[in-house]
Amino acid sequence: MNEQRTLFGVLRTGRPRTGLGKWSLRLICVFFVLFPAWLLWVSLVRMDRPDFWSDPVHAVLIICAAAAASASGVTGALAVLWKRERSLRVLAATAVGCFVLWWTFMEIAHPLP
Repeated sequence: MNEQRTLFGVLRTGRPRTGLGKWSLRLICVFFVLFPAWLLWVSLVRMDRPDFWSDPVHAVLIICAAAAASASGVTGALAVLWKRERSLRVLAATAVGCFVLWWTFMEIAHPLP
């Protein structure tokens, strides 16, 4: 009864074992709470936003969401590379976090007019 389910013999489908893996999941959960909150705020509060800081709630929500996802990606990558975490959930959180980190860097490097 002490068997662990694996995917392709390498990835564990259960909960993460390492502390870094658990933190990666916690941070991606924070992202999945803050990002819909930001979407809800933007859709409900109709106002002109001539610059990024003209609506402080808007700015803080999206910055915190991006920071949580980016930290989740970095933490998950460290868990996979250094601690040999093989949880599928941590790999998914790492993929989402790295995508958000890449998106953030591209928005900073090449902003829309």
